[in-house]
Amino acid sequence: MMTSANKPTSGVSKTTSDAISVGISDTTLLSEMQSKILLAIRDFIHRQDMPPTVRELGKMFSLKSSTMFAHLKALEKKGFIRRAPGKSRGIQLSDSVPRRGIPLLGRVPAGPLDLAIQLQGDTIEIDPDFFGEGELFALKVKGDSMMEAGILDGDTVIVAKRDDALDGQIVVALVEDEATVKRLKRWENAVLLEPANSTMEPLVFKPGDPEPSILGRVVGVLRKL
Repeated sequence: MMTSANKPTSGVSKTTSDAISVGISDTTLLSEMQSKILLAIRDFIHRQDMPPTVRELGKMFSLKSSTMFAHLKALEKKGFIRRAPGKSRGIQLSDSVPRRGIPLLGRVPAGPLDLAIQLQGDTIEIDPDFFGEGELFALKVKGDSMMEAGILDGDTVIVAKRDDALDGQIVVALVEDEATVKRLKRWENAVLLEPANSTMEPLVFKPGDPEPSILGRVVGVLRKL
């Protein structure tokens, strides 16, 4: 059994509003302020039929121009906006960025094991570069065993299809005919699927036990508030 000294540290990812993505990696994460600024830009364009200036945005949020420029640069880097150099109203939304559909597979427990995931036939449309290259699929989460990693009941996790993962990564694993979201740990000769919930115990697979099959690594979380 794993001791408390072996327990990995996990942080809670920031949430954003209006279904803006919550990412596990910093490269896919919008801060709360960045999501508010993005929504303000959308609202301003909708009402005024033109983009706001940096100064106008600064007044909305009581931020200095230099601070606002930093937020806009982050939004541009993450692909949410484009900026035309030399124009005071040069902010453009990147809604025209091509998107791809990620297949949405049923529900997967972040708690007790349950029946294996089933194909639903739905897709989630996202920016093709948002979660990186490779084959992706999405799963609805139920249960609270991963809440200390910022994965809550009702979230949708984006999963990069893999048959293996590094120690400490959050995975979707199949145990016989049952699937779960857990953090993969290798400790001495055992394989552990560890919850991110201090009230729960890990699933431990000792030598000779059937090992869990890794279906993929969780690379992002979507949440609608």
